Amino acid sequence: MAVRRAPRLQAQYQNSTRPPIIDYLPHPLDLHKDDMPKPLTYVEQYQRRFSASFRDHWNWTEKLKDRTYFAKLLRDAQREDRWLGNKKVLTWQKEDIKMVYDDLVKGYEPYVASLREEGSSIEPDIDCVWREDDFLDNDGLRLKLRTAMDALRNIFFMSGEWRLTSEDQVTDFINPYCWPIVYGRSCISDTYDDIVVEPPNFKRGYYEKVLYSKKFCWLPSEFEVSSDGESTRIASYINNLALMPQERLLYPILEKIFTYFVPMFDRTLADIEGRKYMCRRVRSPPSDPEIWKLPEETYKRRWERLLAQFQRGEKLQENFDSDSSGGELEDEDEDEDPVRERRRSKPAPRQRYIRVRELATYKRKIGRRWEPPELSKSTSLKGQTVKVVVRLMDINLPPRSPNFVTRGGWMVEGVLNERIVATGIYCYSQRNIENAKIHFSVPIKENPKDKDWGLVHNLGMRADFQAVGATSLKDNRAITFPNLFSYRLDLPLKEYDRPGYCKFVIFYICDPGHQASNLQSIKVPKAFFIAS
Repeated sequence: MAVRRAPRLQAQYQNSTRPPIIDYLPHPLDLHKDDMPKPLTYVEQYQRRFSASFRDHWNWTEKLKDRTYFAKLLRDAQREDRWLGNKKVLTWQKEDIKMVYDDLVKGYEPYVASLREEGSSIEPDIDCVWREDDFLDNDGLRLKLRTAMDALRNIFFMSGEWRLTSEDQVTDFINPYCWPIVYGRSCISDTYDDIVVEPPNFKRGYYEKVLYSKKFCWLPSEFEVSSDGESTRIASYINNLALMPQERLLYPILEKIFTYFVPMFDRTLADIEGRKYMCRRVRSPPSDPEIWKLPEETYKRRWERLLAQFQRGEKLQENFDSDSSGGELEDEDEDEDPVRERRRSKPAPRQRYIRVRELATYKRKIGRRWEPPELSKSTSLKGQTVKVVVRLMDINLPPRSPNFVTRGGWMVEGVLNERIVATGIYCYSQRNIENAKIHFSVPIKENPKDKDWGLVHNLGMRADFQAVGATSLKDNRAITFPNLFSYRLDLPLKEYDRPGYCKFVIFYICDPGHQASNLQSIKVPKAFFIAS
């Protein structure tokens, strides 16, 4: 059973230049079944994985012009993707190659080129995720951030206020769970006369316990973004960073960093509003498809001819149909003369076959291409006062722990009290870390139709979530993604005999239409708590 959609909000913006927000943006904890995407087929999974991997190459727009190089990457991808579990299946047919290549040439490349002309280095990553490399290389801001964070570490270590979690691997210098709003205790009066924050009145049985908190709520800060998006001012204090030396040290830096995040947040919020997370380029195949066997040697010859056609820029015509491919799966053996068999000096090598099953149905001959988001005032942060939760975090990997994986598996930030809709992560310093990744998954509609449903979608038959891809967490890279995506960090050491670390600045964006308590109305929690 799904929680009802959030109520409509219109009166709140009657006196604002911002268009009224009709509904809350989708949130994973009250996502209606109609807002859940259908599962990705295995075909679309490897298509998206290849596209994202190719676009993660340096200067990929130029490499896209080299068809020989592109074919080499296709050949490498086919070797990995042909194994689905313990079965060898047919992958990368002519429709797949044409669809992925057209997606890059006619979808991603023109949009990235237009951003470059505007002086922006933002790029789309996997669907609904945006990234920017060399994020803080201008004006020495990255050096200022490192210097300020070193000073903050000294303050925390000397005062004993630093906090370690996850077996002493994660150091939180600003943690939203520390000194949040405590319902019935947090107040705004210096004399403690008025208790202003009461527990929310949610009467939804099970959901009251799981999706909401009646004890506490994160404290978002208010960030005022200029109408042109070129500057930001912190209108309130930042929770756990409210002392005057800390304000003078870090507030100007965080204001500039958030300003650089605004264009990426605008695109992520536009993707959410446009329901891009539900986009599927290919459909699931029919429930009772034809299954046949294809001799592996025949497949290799046809595969090489297909790549040759692609490299020459010709129309892709090579097929892997069941016609003359080896017959149906049931016809495994043929009658042979036993006398002739004994006379053979060497036994003939056993023919190997590839199991061929229709794994996807294309919506058109080349499928649906990726399309850029439609930016609008309803989701833009420009000219708005944004409720933001700030987090400063270090992840340290000693040699005894050569890999860090998010504790507890997949994570979603906050509950419905805060209604976080988007997250921005900036890795400002990294050492001795190789191939760091952030993996994403989404809730899906469970709709098994036949015994091969799990094979077609690379899922268990009762899966509630599906992985949709991963993004590299490179040094000096910033990314934004919707909170609809559960995420998991994977940070392996490059050299196991040396320690390593990743240092992050994280912004959580509250739903613009959600009336959450903010720090303009609540005094510094640490100094204004009532004893029980």
